[in-house]
Amino acid sequence: LQSDKDGKLVFKGGSLASRLRLDPREDKDFAPLPVPLLRKYITYARNYIFP
Repeated sequence: LQSDKDGKLVFKGGSLASRLRLDPREDKDFAPLPVPLLRKYITYARNYIFP
């Protein structure tokens, strides 16, 4: 995260998709959240989080 000449924050290191892509060697132990837990989290956030 860096700021450009206008003071805006910019990310260095490629596109968002490339940064979010999992690396098979480094992320071999990655386990996604179970769907029911993810649904509960989203429901909670919709009800109680106000950005």
